[in-house]
Amino acid sequence: MHYLRLKHATNTRDAADNLIELMNKPECIESYFVRTLSSEDSSVGEADFLPTNFPLVVGFLRFSLSEALEDIVIVFDGFHMTGVRARRGSELLSVLAAAANSNKAFVSDQQVSFTSSLPAEAAHAILSSAIYRPMGAESLNEDLRLLSSGYASAG
Repeated sequence: MHYLRLKHATNTRDAADNLIELMNKPECIESYFVRTLSSEDSSVGEADFLPTNFPLVVGFLRFSLSEALEDIVIVFDGFHMTGVRARRGSELLSVLAAAANSNKAFVSDQQVSFTSSLPAEAAHAILSSAIYRPMGAESLNEDLRLLSSGYASAG
């Protein structure tokens, strides 16, 4: 596999739009979502910004371009998404709704360390160590609450 990291967007709306665009590509075969720790620890990096935004929603996308090529993993971590504030929660909802409707998304009930200060391959090792379950439209409200630590439901 080859490992890349999604560039940090200048704002969370752009980050959400970037993730949705990538997830909608036919070469994207899986997407994974998990939340970081809720409080600051030694794994926090510069790209994670302020603890008032924790937990962050992080994860990775897996792409298959050709059977002749190794898969590509794109890690998204740092301050791409958070659902702690209502305005950010609506952006998170748009990403999770797109993921849930793709039938190729997975979510974890666990929390992981912050990974933005690590190389993409090392970050993927931590993110992929969580236990994931399939995400679907029927679990969207539950998944949104889980990942945002209580943001209001999608309905």
